[in-house]
Amino acid sequence: MTDAVGQVQDFEDIIPLEPEPEVHHQSHAPIDPSIPPPSAKSKIRMLEEMQEVEYRAYHVPLILLALGLGSALIITPLAAAFGPMATERPWTELGVYSLVYVAGVGLGLLLIEVCSAFGIVTEAPWKLTSLRIAATFAVTDTIAIIFALLLRTPFIPEGFALIAFYFLIRWLEDLEAQDGAIVTLTLFLPKFFIGLWLAMQFGLIG
Repeated sequence: MTDAVGQVQDFEDIIPLEPEPEVHHQSHAPIDPSIPPPSAKSKIRMLEEMQEVEYRAYHVPLILLALGLGSALIITPLAAAFGPMATERPWTELGVYSLVYVAGVGLGLLLIEVCSAFGIVTEAPWKLTSLRIAATFAVTDTIAIIFALLLRTPFIPEGFALIAFYFLIRWLEDLEAQDGAIVTLTLFLPKFFIGLWLAMQFGLIG
């Protein structure tokens, strides 16, 4: 009997273990049978709306690219032949402009990736971003050429083109003011210096 009492006292000193918490499995919300599943008609309507949104997103840059690049290719040789700073080498001017445009757009696509690496990210897909950059360069090139026809002072037309580039890239890419300024300087200035260097190489400027 004494041994039994001692064993009971020993067990009283042991702290009982807490029971393991019960795991409650979350049950999915019940499906309301009164709500019908989406019909084929609603799915078709949703696809049509998505296609319309995509069409609008690509429609404006495509028009800007066609108008801007077409105008630049037409006005450039005319400005070289009849403008106040005419070089009388219209086809050379046109060839140099084409090289500068292709090089500027190609380099701009690489530099926009650098901007994205530093946190300046656009939500548009790469194809749409490329189209917007090409359209922005085309429109601003046309602006620079038109001001070159009106003004005799060099580099002033590029200043107007720089301002137009800032507002246009902000509008198309939906950028904040600071991000738009960074993208503008990052993309516009390399193309400007490429054009300046090529023009010197071909003897278009002294």
